[in-house]
Amino acid sequence: MAVASLVLGIIAFIVSFSIFKDFSLILAVIGIVLGIISIFKKKSKGLSIVGVVLAIISFIILFTGGNSNTTITNSNGTNTQNCKIGDTITIKSGSGDEYTLQITDVKQSDERNEFSDKEPAQVFIIDYNYSCTKTESGVYVSDMNFKIIDEQGEIGESYPISVKDPQSITSGTTCKAQMALCVYNNSSKIKLQFFENMFNGTPDAIYEIEL
Repeated sequence: MAVASLVLGIIAFIVSFSIFKDFSLILAVIGIVLGIISIFKKKSKGLSIVGVVLAIISFIILFTGGNSNTTITNSNGTNTQNCKIGDTITIKSGSGDEYTLQITDVKQSDERNEFSDKEPAQVFIIDYNYSCTKTESGVYVSDMNFKIIDEQGEIGESYPISVKDPQSITSGTTCKAQMALCVYNNSSKIKLQFFENMFNGTPDAIYEIEL
């Protein structure tokens, strides 16, 4: 267990600097659990402690690394959270990535997934694109970077229907993608929150969308 905790801690630490932050979180949790068990069993205590420490550092990177030095500017060059469809925002993240993001269209869909247990009131397909100007590990923007909120203030979630999936891109590359999000109350307007770091609690940009 001690060796496993150490290995998972090292991998979680390395992956926390990449785009696969959710994977790093899972590894860190498992590493901490195994490390604590090993410490209590007094087996290879030193290795266990190192593994737990690395996993905890990964947590710190995941939850604080993205927003500390992130700068968001709108099309007019001002720092702002409030955006509308068609605006191009420029993101300079704390990890050194620089890219632009644009929500180009939001349309309601009647398509439903018969195998899903979700019963939404409305499903939206959101078209967006992002272009990278500087990165070390790649830029990847997905529905995990967004939260949808309906007119009553209830948060929605992603919905499993066929859309154009995003891809990790390098410097000088653009990706055009889609995401499907749903809400559980019929709404004439919604909010779409963007989080440059999906583990932060404060959105970097908010789109007020009239339907």
